[in-house]
Amino acid sequence: MYDIMTIGAATQDVFLSSRAWEIQKDATSPTGLEQCLPLGAKVPVERLAFAVGGGAANAAATCAALGLRTAALCRIGADDISGANVLATFASRGIAAKFVQQDRKQHTAYSVVLLSGAGHRTILTHRGAAAAINAKDVSWKRLRARWFYVSSLGGNLALARRIFSHAAAHGIAVAWNPGSAELAAGMKALAPLIAKTAMFNVNREEAKVLTGVQTNEPAATLQKLRDAVGGGSIGDARYVLMTDGEQGAFMSVGGATWFAPARSVRAVNATGAGDAFGSAFVSGLAHGWDAPSSLRLAMANAEGVIRNMGAQTGILSKLPAPQSLARFRVRKV
Repeated sequence: MYDIMTIGAATQDVFLSSRAWEIQKDATSPTGLEQCLPLGAKVPVERLAFAVGGGAANAAATCAALGLRTAALCRIGADDISGANVLATFASRGIAAKFVQQDRKQHTAYSVVLLSGAGHRTILTHRGAAAAINAKDVSWKRLRARWFYVSSLGGNLALARRIFSHAAAHGIAVAWNPGSAELAAGMKALAPLIAKTAMFNVNREEAKVLTGVQTNEPAATLQKLRDAVGGGSIGDARYVLMTDGEQGAFMSVGGATWFAPARSVRAVNATGAGDAFGSAFVSGLAHGWDAPSSLRLAMANAEGVIRNMGAQTGILSKLPAPQSLARFRVRKV
């Protein structure tokens, strides 16, 4: 049996970094900023990197590096170079690929990540085969792990329900970091699934949209998320995580709320930081670490990613000793 199975997308990513495109403020943008390119111009690119990414692939890379028996369930193109790159990366990292579905009609998901400034990015994405995981092609009888780490499913809530039901039937703890397509369904549709999670992880903007909280006070947003998840029996606690970009991250568990401030580091790339954070936190729990130590592990792993190009480049290479993470402060709030 595996320690953890990651479920979601695997993509081929290309990262482009340039000082030429401009960042401008725009009140109509969801982030308040826009990244602008002059139409018709030839724009120089200073840095270029190719890497495998996607929620399932990124989370699996972290879990395997941190010493867990790891498998991934995702869907790739059967006949393209990008799909071959995904399989080669899994093999090199010791990630079991026997649950990977291969699609002969669609291409492997592909993303172009435009990097500018302190980790700001715009992502052009083609979901392709990643959005077509087929429940009929899943070997459900062999799908066993201590944890499921579920990321974006392209809005396929029927598949999400099947995964959660399977997990409940076999005593598998579920960690969920839903994608934008799942979050767009709204709290009413997601609440029955959120209530079944052992760990639920979103960023602050996603949490505000999901809960409908209008205040900029993070504690109110976190409490609304906590109310949705409720109590639980997984280690007598359920974990609600909310990342807050350059500010840090919040964790609610067992009636207590913790905050881990982000350290001041030079950010190159934010892509994959959420995957690195959530999967490292679950890896800590899977190794028997307590919640604050797991939160420090998550912060360390995410910091490594934002300091490098590529969603997997800066992840921790092995499980560190808990005491070595003392530089990451965690406090009750």
